[in-house]
Amino acid sequence: DVVDMNEEKKNSSLDVGDAPLINAFLAEMWRMNPPAPYHGFQPTKTLEYKRVVKKRQATSSSTIREGSEDDTETTVYSFPKGVGLYATFQDCLVDSARFPNASEFRMERFLPRDHP
Repeated sequence: DVVDMNEEKKNSSLDVGDAPLINAFLAEMWRMNPPAPYHGFQPTKTLEYKRVVKKRQATSSSTIREGSEDDTETTVYSFPKGVGLYATFQDCLVDSARFPNASEFRMERFLPRDHP
């Protein structure tokens, strides 16, 4: 007999793309306990990070107009080539502004809106 390997695969394997409950479970599990809570790297050239922040509020005697260059503050951070940089993801993954009730395991957050 000739065995159709594609038919065999269809019957024995699970396509995770078609399994929203499994996807939601894994996403919530990884949110609460990330397999890699931080990422580290060494830049191969000097990196500059520019942060532009809107100033809090002008005083009543100030003539700073909204949208002008004077109502922002720019900070430039420079990271030399070869320095070790590490970014953590854990803080944003448990931020209650992004994930209401962040300390609770709720896989429904990652289910499609139209899921029953």
